[in-house]
Amino acid sequence: MTEQGLILPASGSDYPAVVELLVAQQLPFEDIDVSLDHFMIVKQNDHLIAVGAIELHQPYALLRSVATHPHHRGKKLATRLIHQLLAEAKGNGVKSVFLLTTTAREFFLNQGFSEIDRNSCPAEIASSTEFQSICPSSAILMQKEIL
Repeated sequence: MTEQGLILPASGSDYPAVVELLVAQQLPFEDIDVSLDHFMIVKQNDHLIAVGAIELHQPYALLRSVATHPHHRGKKLATRLIHQLLAEAKGNGVKSVFLLTTTAREFFLNQGFSEIDRNSCPAEIASSTEFQSICPSSAILMQKEIL
């Protein structure tokens, strides 16, 4: 195992640790299924240190729940997770990925996402629980084309 931890698909047994990290980072968790489908995690010494998910809303995807434990920031864990999640989305035929953020605009700009007007959101993403009720209407909508 590297100092940066291993990126692994999440399983139901990871649910309590995933929720704990999301709550600590003030990210929504209310609509996350215990099976953690489409979630990836980073573990180090059997401790969850980062998490992220990609929800498929064909032909698009929603990147969500990207969080890193504060003691492990600055190690590019979130960047590694995002690359893995975008690769998963691309492998499922997704060409464009969206996200909502209230606090990480600059981080996601650095990951190649662009801020877009919420009114231009495709219906498939706009109908997601995160867009409809979980994230506040003040959240910034961002998009990245994946080629």
